[in-house]
Amino acid sequence: MSDRVTLRPCRFRDLRRVMEIENESFTDPYPWDEFAAHLLLNRSGFVVACIDSEVVGYVLAAREEGGEGWIRSIAVVPGFRRRGAGAALMEAAMESLAGCDRVILLARRSNEAAMALYRKFAFTETGMVKGYYRDGEDAVKFQWTQHEPE
Repeated sequence: MSDRVTLRPCRFRDLRRVMEIENESFTDPYPWDEFAAHLLLNRSGFVVACIDSEVVGYVLAAREEGGEGWIRSIAVVPGFRRRGAGAALMEAAMESLAGCDRVILLARRSNEAAMALYRKFAFTETGMVKGYYRDGEDAVKFQWTQHEPE
């Protein structure tokens, strides 16, 4: 088995696997229809990561009005974390959001590994959303801002 990560656009037949990853990764997963809608409406921002042709992760990125982008969700199967898939997915998300003035995402306050990844991509903490998750945990708001060349 290799650790070579390949990326490709998500396909409808991937949604079952994406839902498995979502359910394995989060205590309050998004519902299937959220993923299906994203695939229909914003296909370019829905990317899966594969290792040896197995889908091991995904990212959902979306452009909003006013030059803002959001990374709605990113997850990698627990057994494949820290092997490059998360970083590759973040790169893909940022490429799909190229031209956005800023990109925003939320992370569980307790998810240190995810927050470390976001910081590597020059995201900075901009606030807290109290009680954001169903279990009452806070979300840390992160933002990446397009800087003008000096």
